[in-house]
Amino acid sequence: MNVSFVAVRTGYPDEYVDYASSKGAMDVLTLGLSKEVAEEGIPLKGVRPAFIYTNIHTSGGEPGQLTKSKI
Repeated sequence: MNVSFVAVRTGYPDEYVDYASSKGAMDVLTLGLSKEVAEEGIPLKGVRPAFIYTNIHTSGGEPGQLTKSKI
């Protein structure tokens, strides 16, 4: 199971485009690898959650980040 982010669909402009692009790479890895291992019966899935309320934005100096997001 790989974890991506809903911002892959929007690019997360003006805020975290670098983060969204790294999660886009995770989507490509998940898709490609899932096709490679499918014949061996190995399931590979990915999830793309929206926002998860953690302290990461607070510790990074942006405690209100989730309420101002444009996604």
